[in-house]
Amino acid sequence: ARGRPAVPLSLAAEGSATIGGVLSSNAGGTAVLRYGNARALCLGLEAVTPQGAIWHGLSTLRKDNTGYDLRDLLIGAEGTLGIITAASLMLYPQPAARRTAWVALADVAAAVHLLARARDALDAGLTGFELISRECLHLVARHFPALRAPLPLDAPWYVLLELSDSEDETHAQARLEAVLGAALEAGGALDCA
Repeated sequence: ARGRPAVPLSLAAEGSATIGGVLSSNAGGTAVLRYGNARALCLGLEAVTPQGAIWHGLSTLRKDNTGYDLRDLLIGAEGTLGIITAASLMLYPQPAARRTAWVALADVAAAVHLLARARDALDAGLTGFELISRECLHLVARHFPALRAPLPLDAPWYVLLELSDSEDETHAQARLEAVLGAALEAGGALDCA
């Protein structure tokens, strides 16, 4: 639903991950281009130190320049400095529309050009950009034969691109098609679905 706030982390383990675990590993997820990793989404936290003391840093301030930033030390420390027990997280409205594209590319340089083109055209609407090699896709096809690839697996590289739009499905589709059309015309993108 448009406008309903949510934490914009999209992780492979989101069905079983805990907030403390996500912060302890500083997970990024597929929308890291737009929203940053877990550290960027955390305003404050509470943790239990190895000595059993509770550290109260559960703030919701965006700017807090008082003393050492223990929050940043705990995030990504994998539980070695303390166990995260509570967190204040930034919420964002869910987009009105999402579109994804699967793009076959000639080389990594074409992926870099596509990323630059997508960032310029889509700005904050670019929420996902995953580069995948043909070899990785062949492994997936071998172990999961029931899965169907959206394009033939004959290109050396592929990108899974996600656009999130605040307007509507039609607007999102038009924006994505403009980016993909320009990439196909430039020649680095070989095909897309």
